[in-house]
Amino acid sequence: MDVETIVNSLLTAAELMAGVLLFSSGLPRREQYALRVSAATVLLAAIIGSFMGSASFASAFPLFGIIELYAVALVYCAVVVLLCHEATTWSALFCATAGYAVQNLTSGIMGFFNQGMLIFKFGMGAYMLVNLAEYALVYAVVWFVMARKIDSEGLVVEEDHGMVFMVLVVIFAVIGLDVCIKSAEASGIDVATFMTLRVVHALVCCFVLFAEYQMLYKTRFKTETAEATQLLHDERRQYQLSKETIESINVKCHDIRHQIRHMADGLGTVVVDPLIFNDIAQEVRVYDSTVSTGNDALDVILSEKSLLCERYGIALSCMADGEAIQFMQPTDIYSLFGNALENAIEAVEKVPNPEKRRIALVLRSEMGMASLHVENYFEGTVEFEDGLPKSTKGDDMNHGFGVRSMERTAERYGGTMVASVRDDLFLLDVAIPQQADAEAVLAE
Repeated sequence: MDVETIVNSLLTAAELMAGVLLFSSGLPRREQYALRVSAATVLLAAIIGSFMGSASFASAFPLFGIIELYAVALVYCAVVVLLCHEATTWSALFCATAGYAVQNLTSGIMGFFNQGMLIFKFGMGAYMLVNLAEYALVYAVVWFVMARKIDSEGLVVEEDHGMVFMVLVVIFAVIGLDVCIKSAEASGIDVATFMTLRVVHALVCCFVLFAEYQMLYKTRFKTETAEATQLLHDERRQYQLSKETIESINVKCHDIRHQIRHMADGLGTVVVDPLIFNDIAQEVRVYDSTVSTGNDALDVILSEKSLLCERYGIALSCMADGEAIQFMQPTDIYSLFGNALENAIEAVEKVPNPEKRRIALVLRSEMGMASLHVENYFEGTVEFEDGLPKSTKGDDMNHGFGVRSMERTAERYGGTMVASVRDDLFLLDVAIPQQADAEAVLAE
């Protein structure tokens, strides 16, 4: 294997791996990541170099052999993603096919401009400079337009057999067309036909990238929709159960209170110390925790959480004007206030200082906005991501939906949610325009 073959194979391998790594950068990395990537690139270069050294690559140009070689390289790149990242098979296939399409797109554009440089007889220095600049420019554009967004939002590809079809498209449409164009160029095809074929090849590569991007986010949208639908279903069911439970408790407590009053008045046949009646009446008042804010859904959730706080020894202070959120749907009210109070209760439960085991909730109407403020003490630290507190359960994949649900509820009504920390006090503020179109929200 001569020096030129070694250099070309290393460059080709580096180009392929760079394209794949553009898309896999959002995946968790395994230990000794740099070493794994370097070893994988060298091995890929050896595979390509062995083929290029054994075949008369420039003259004989065995089409099917070269297509087979790059098909193997494509599968190899997917395996490399699995070895270097914590990824699913579908994520690896996405990174490999998208990266391969970018590399072929860049190589095709380079071949297009190289032909132009031969026509105008530019020197070797300009030739190398344009090639380097062209690769850097195309990869940078792909990074900022597509790969960067995947990196920031997370690469999530669930089982999608359409990705197998994209592998075949890349092999036969992207790789196959590229090999045929190079073969035609080696056979002396005219410049106009060559450039036309290069434009077609570039469009095919762009189509593959666009199609894969749509597949990726269609899968993510379906996942998020399923999560939101299930969450809404659970919240509606919980709201109905909570409403029925509170009503049942209040009816029973009402009867018990009357029975205690009659006994205390001496109407009963048993003589009991009045102090005992006072203790029993005090306990009954704990369960007869009806909250009246002017909004039935808010009354249910505040009554339910008041009982829970009483059980855990937490003081819940509420100043709530239910009229301020009459425009909201009951299930949205349950979701917003239920999640806010559940998170607060969970945090305060861990606070050992009895004086700090308290939660304050204020809901009021001001300047055409429904303003909700919740504050509570907490132990430890709170980490934020994208302005939202991260789950403290150590499993962001299965927890944290409550906070996202609150944010989505506020945004659905055109409002905003802000969470912050001041010393050991956690603050949550939600502002929603009271002129929000409830019918538009229902339509969504």
